[in-house]
Amino acid sequence: MIKNYSTEFATAILDDEGTAIRSGWMVVYCAHPQTREYLCATVEYLCVGSRLPPDSYLNKPILPPAGFALTRSLDGQRWENTVDNRGNIAYDSLTGSTVRITFLGVLPAHLTLMKPELPPAH
Repeated sequence: MIKNYSTEFATAILDDEGTAIRSGWMVVYCAHPQTREYLCATVEYLCVGSRLPPDSYLNKPILPPAGFALTRSLDGQRWENTVDNRGNIAYDSLTGSTVRITFLGVLPAHLTLMKPELPPAH
């Protein structure tokens, strides 16, 4: 009797449109549905006829350098490094107020991370 043993996980195979043509496991990389920020890597089981879960991708991202967040491109085709100033204090040139940054991306033109110089005291 011939037995085909394997100690490996069965790997799903996808067709050109991303539909599983063989059931199995796949490592996928997940992004937040609104911000597109990278969340985690996970292992998903795909049955024949199923597709990847929403906001999940097969291409492994490269971790970003300090000061950047990892996000999915708007077209969903690649991972990108996005400026990440979250948690920093910015200065509003229009109002003179301070603002704690809570969003990803380049700061609007009226915000700066440079503390304004105060006029000399007399």
